[in-house]
Amino acid sequence: NDPGTITIREINDFERKLELKTLQEGLKHKVASVDITPHMVHDAVKGGIGDYTATFQGSLDALVESATNKNDPQASSDGGTRSIADEDKLPIIYPPKPTPPPPLQAELSDRVVILNILHASSLQASPCYWKTGVDSLLCHPYCVITYAAQIIKGTTVKNSRNPIFKHEVRMHAPLQGPLGVVTIAVYSEEIGGKEAADTLIGSATFDLDQSLAPPAAISAVLDAGPVHTWLDLKGGVSGALHVSLSVEDTPC
Repeated sequence: NDPGTITIREINDFERKLELKTLQEGLKHKVASVDITPHMVHDAVKGGIGDYTATFQGSLDALVESATNKNDPQASSDGGTRSIADEDKLPIIYPPKPTPPPPLQAELSDRVVILNILHASSLQASPCYWKTGVDSLLCHPYCVITYAAQIIKGTTVKNSRNPIFKHEVRMHAPLQGPLGVVTIAVYSEEIGGKEAADTLIGSATFDLDQSLAPPAAISAVLDAGPVHTWLDLKGGVSGALHVSLSVEDTPC
């Protein structure tokens, strides 16, 4: 025969060897994943295709029977032998714990903001051309507080640029949510009669939640009692207010 010619018999032998090699490699991978004794693989590799198939089928039957006995509560089990059910058992995956809800706020029947305007310093309004002479030097200050649709006018202190007000007001606040903002405007009362318009010295607007949150600028009592702070007035030449703040809750 021509050395370059391949006969049908040689082709058939090559295909059988290739089939046997494929089955052998498959069995090796199976051994890596399940509990099959090494001698089973050795015997199958040394034998022919028929012996290999019979051995491989026998091992599968044994594995199926072992898995069936494992799932059957009445079947006997060997404590020293690991079955395919043990190997292929999936880990238990627990769902994540739900996020706990935020703590419930106590229901309130009333919530009051207590604002105490203690005193002011260096009050000076912007110059007004219609005020001349002594009138331009006089200052009769009072405060107007605006908060949550509430307007409160304080008492007038005669002829003082550093008045001591000591004016405490109690204002109703929202029962839930942010407290909101407060605006304090300081005016100078004109003595010329009811027809005369009062003069704005300056005003300050501040957020209650930020002002009450620690650390405060000045606190009369650490971690307790009203919070004291200074407010700079805007709209005039100069001026500042010293106030104290607290909140009083009344539960239902």
